[in-house]
Amino acid sequence: MGEDRDQAPARSAATRPGPRLCLAAACAVLAVAATLVLRSGRDPVPAPAAAPSASVPAPVDVLGLPTRGSLAGDPAFLDGVRRLPWTVRESTVGPGLPDAPVDSRRVVFAGDVPGGRWALVVGAHTLAAGVPADPPGPPDGDLAAAWFAGPPGARPDQMRLRTVPRRAPPGQPVAMVDPATGALAVVAAPGDVVEVSDHPDISADGDAARSYRRVPVEAGVAVVALPPNDLLLTAVAYRVVRDWTQVVRTKPDPFPAPPSRPAPVLLRRELPSAAAERLVQRAATAVLERLGLPPADVQVAAEWAGDVPVPRGGTGTAAVVTVTVPSGAVVVNTEWAVPGPGGAVSHTRCSLAIEPAGIPTDRRVHAMACGARTGGRTASWTSLVVVGPPMVAVVRAHDARGAFLAEHRATDGVVVAPFPRGTATVEAVTDGGVSLGRVRLLGQAADFGS
Repeated sequence: MGEDRDQAPARSAATRPGPRLCLAAACAVLAVAATLVLRSGRDPVPAPAAAPSASVPAPVDVLGLPTRGSLAGDPAFLDGVRRLPWTVRESTVGPGLPDAPVDSRRVVFAGDVPGGRWALVVGAHTLAAGVPADPPGPPDGDLAAAWFAGPPGARPDQMRLRTVPRRAPPGQPVAMVDPATGALAVVAAPGDVVEVSDHPDISADGDAARSYRRVPVEAGVAVVALPPNDLLLTAVAYRVVRDWTQVVRTKPDPFPAPPSRPAPVLLRRELPSAAAERLVQRAATAVLERLGLPPADVQVAAEWAGDVPVPRGGTGTAAVVTVTVPSGAVVVNTEWAVPGPGGAVSHTRCSLAIEPAGIPTDRRVHAMACGARTGGRTASWTSLVVVGPPMVAVVRAHDARGAFLAEHRATDGVVVAPFPRGTATVEAVTDGGVSLGRVRLLGQAADFGS
């Protein structure tokens, strides 16, 4: 028997803080230091500069300000956009809040952006039967907001609804990004500082951090050209700073993107079906969207895809996909497609984790728990899925205290078995009795930075 050794476990990616904002006390220290330097040089001592306020900035009605953007002075265009419907047949943006009454609407932003023409329209927040609200009913003063977009030089009748009409607090900045053109628009208040992060950076130790850069702002609106991408970008983030205080740090509304090109995937094992191939692409795309990196900068591998039993009978298809980023860290995403009534398919995530660089992905052991959803809630874990190198012959499950729970034979390095209650780690052992160490079960959520 070889000596047991622990494989580096997946780490929860902690967000590293971005550039610190100057607080009043810190600025006062700097002012005193500057005064001492001037005195030592026997130069006249100027009056100290006023330190930025560290108090909460006064609220600004961002959505109630006069229309901004390059088309703000075109009343015919603004009136045409204001009257556009908020519900569209065969819309790709999905359901949202119902049409705001036309007489309650106003155009917050209208202008040309890289690759097109956009408009942000707000109106009264109303509810219709079947449209859920959380919490029920519109909060006092909240509005409904919808983004419209068209080609360069578009007329109002060429503008199309591009986001789900949603609740918008009037004092909250609003933004939208179009991956295909790289256009990003952030609507904030005049005098606000807008900073943008294209994507998270994942270090070799598996930590995710973001760097933000300041972008030009005119009348509180930032229009930014990002590198185009054929994925629905969820990697872009922005933050708004007002009077040295961060007002918001979040992600822009996504612009509906056409189906992306299949990502090049390295197959560790043969895929059993076309459904498995589609699931592999789905799992890979979900990670690439969060990373915001071109497929050429990463290595995507399908470690395994196959059947996982469904508690009520039958089987679903699961796929374990790894994405190795430039630092060598590895993102592991496992998705499970479960058939439902009438041929419908629901998707459940069994794992999403970021592992440190080190062991090549084809030599790692990945262990996860898959559970079925019933009544909108996740039931107890039902299946243990372990994927390792083909040399793995036996997998042993242990609880959090290291006590042995169960042992399962592996086929081609893979185990799919009923989940032993209390499992926290698994140990993979080769035919020769060599332990590859114990690994923790992968988590279902990973922090990609904020």
